[in-house]
Amino acid sequence: MKKLFKKIKIHAQKIVNIQIRIILFLVYFIFLTPLCIFVKIFKDYLSLKAGPLWQCSKHINNVSDFLKEQ
Repeated sequence: MKKLFKKIKIHAQKIVNIQIRIILFLVYFIFLTPLCIFVKIFKDYLSLKAGPLWQCSKHINNVSDFLKEQ
């Protein structure tokens, strides 16, 4: 009986390995791929659409006064 149980256990382990690979493939490919594509299309990670972040500086007439203000 123990030998039979060991053989069944070995075959069951092989079946489980195949099933888990199929299930994980389906989860990643069917559920996560469309989600990642959606996020990639509609998310602006670098905030490129917000416009430039720099400001125009004022014209410097007197350099010594400008340096004193800093």
